[in-house]
Amino acid sequence: WIEPGFTEDTVMRPSPLLRTGFTADKKVRSARLYITAHGLYEAFINGKRVGDACLTPGWTSYNKRLQYQAYDVTGLLQTGNNAIGVQLGSGWYRGYLAWRNTHNIYGKKLGLLAQLQITYTDGSTKTVTSNENWKSSTGAIQYSEIYHGEINDARKDKPGWSAPGFDDNDWSGVQAQEQS
Repeated sequence: WIEPGFTEDTVMRPSPLLRTGFTADKKVRSARLYITAHGLYEAFINGKRVGDACLTPGWTSYNKRLQYQAYDVTGLLQTGNNAIGVQLGSGWYRGYLAWRNTHNIYGKKLGLLAQLQITYTDGSTKTVTSNENWKSSTGAIQYSEIYHGEINDARKDKPGWSAPGFDDNDWSGVQAQEQS
């Protein structure tokens, strides 16, 4: 599990952006992304959205179970430099839930758990996981609550943030957590 490495605004709670770069050293035969989040996620590989579902990983009683998705992402990878980017949102995990002014029911910090399993045409494999090498920042989404809407400031957009070659030197690191 990784969480944003910057101090979050506890009132507005902008949606964190998490990213990492990696290299596919050989021709890719297949690739599968396994992913879940504390909160909601939208994943990208090389600037292209992964899957077509919304509000993933979906609502659940987080203290009892956590859903995850598995995506065939073979067509999104390229030989050479690649990047994974994931935007998080509060969702049902820490967002407002039910009829009272209650939030943070399942937790206060958003988190990501991801594993990209690559199989090359020669049969060798490579695994890219969410770990302490990722970077974190915020972008255009300055506030996002599933029942209260979203505030988007396009001036804070970071074009190309989920593509290879993006300069993330001024981004924060992430905090790796041991969670179940």
